[in-house]
Amino acid sequence: MEGEAGFYHSYAGNNHGELSYSFTGDNHTDVAKIIRGLGHEWIFLETLYRIYSTAGYNIAHIDVTAKLCEEHDIGFQDIDRIEALVNWFETEYPSPAFPSRGIDNPPQVGSTQYFTAYGAVTRGYPLLRADRPGPGESDPPEVLDLMQRVTLIPTVRRTLFGPRITVFTKDGRSFSKEGTGREFIWDFEEEARRIRPVASGLAISESQFAELIDTCRHLDTVDRAANKLIGLTIPA
Repeated sequence: MEGEAGFYHSYAGNNHGELSYSFTGDNHTDVAKIIRGLGHEWIFLETLYRIYSTAGYNIAHIDVTAKLCEEHDIGFQDIDRIEALVNWFETEYPSPAFPSRGIDNPPQVGSTQYFTAYGAVTRGYPLLRADRPGPGESDPPEVLDLMQRVTLIPTVRRTLFGPRITVFTKDGRSFSKEGTGREFIWDFEEEARRIRPVASGLAISESQFAELIDTCRHLDTVDRAANKLIGLTIPA
């Protein structure tokens, strides 16, 4: 971690705690933090679930925008434009050194503007779909229209996966909602609830999928758990 080819030197600036970038604005850290709490603190349950088939930083744009429009009953026909304040890294994919698309690229299918518009128009995004239409699929024309009116505003000191979405309506009002970056840290029951819409696209029946979920819920009580789980993935 702290060696010449370790994590800090390769990704954070150098191996002396001098940071090239920090989400909190700090320019120095104590390298000893690497082992602080080691063996005592476990953060596995803070894993972010990437529920939609797109880059991780787009998932919050879908849900935050959808929730904002739902809370204020904002329909596509009401929206003049949308602004999204985001961490600047999220506009320089895959990295600032080698961006394949950046803030100057026009909105296109699969872009952050596209997914923001999807959240506003449909209140979500299909779980069984890739990041763009597949064979026989098409986009709602409202999404393709609205994405041209979504503006990304990059800023430095902002958490990842936590955009601030502002919807401006045609009657002159505006509504904002801010992501925290933690909306996709779920417990088991929330994960089970959110994943259920994929059931219609699985090779196993919906009842078998429900049994698979329930088996995972009580995995510590299941004899020969591996055999049981594998069996539930095979169509009956």
